[in-house]
Amino acid sequence: MKLSAVAVFIVIGISQMSVAASQEFAPGQEWSYQARPQDTASTVVIGVVEDHVIHISIHNVHIGKRVTNIGHIPISPEALRSSVTQLRSETGDTEGIADGIAAWREANGGVFTISVADAVEYIEQIALGAGPNK
Repeated sequence: MKLSAVAVFIVIGISQMSVAASQEFAPGQEWSYQARPQDTASTVVIGVVEDHVIHISIHNVHIGKRVTNIGHIPISPEALRSSVTQLRSETGDTEGIADGIAAWREANGGVFTISVADAVEYIEQIALGAGPNK
């Protein structure tokens, strides 16, 4: 009897931990994510969802000494699923993401397959002129 109670607890725990990973993404959703230590108040907002890319914006990130927003990042669904932790709102601000998507399409841009935090780190390195550390 005790063994089955432990097994049920383990299954329930695993199911609860994977809720974010199984969540379907939709425009306007605002998510908490596994952010860098300096970005604990940062959130991800879903802009546009396509088959192999999700267009997001990231709010309240530290780039150098400034706190700012990143208007557009194309990221793979798998990378986003592994980064998000909690759905915070269904009505996040998606204003301005269309311009980033248009520029990305025109440039035949790529898609991040790394975590959101690693993508932010990469963008910060480029913005500060230091180049990526990877």
